Amino acid sequence: MKNFVTWENLPEDFSAEKDEKYLNIPTFNFPNASYSSRYVEFQAIETADRHFNAIDNGGRDPYAILENYNPDQIIPFTLIDGQFMQAGCGYSPKLFEGLDHDKVREQILDPLSALGSSIKNETAFLTALICSTLKDYTEGGCNENNIKELIKQISAN
Repeated sequence: MKNFVTWENLPEDFSAEKDEKYLNIPTFNFPNASYSSRYVEFQAIETADRHFNAIDNGGRDPYAILENYNPDQIIPFTLIDGQFMQAGCGYSPKLFEGLDHDKVREQILDPLSALGSSIKNETAFLTALICSTLKDYTEGGCNENNIKELIKQISAN
């Protein structure tokens, strides 16, 4: 969400290499990452690495928020301002199969790519949800026409 957050030390990683439905999907490793934002409070909850080794969450209970909003522990899990919740993502992880991070970046730039289109649509949707919770829609990408239209649709529901 480059419109709202600046990341540091966010290393590329992959999902599990065994015992999962989708293997070696390009992802990021959040435990040691940091970010800055005027708009978003981000809390990464990771319970295990790609080898199923437990991750230390600094004494925080990684399951507390999940028990309340996402008891089935579906990942990824997104909660925006306590108003909007999404368990899972808006596109299939199957689109990532066989790709590394460079190939994903190429797909995002390709206007005909199913993966690129899916990521762009999901990003616009999440941006609109965040923007709809902000009082000032003029920054962070909230003023783009497609985002304004999505905000109208969200507000109408």
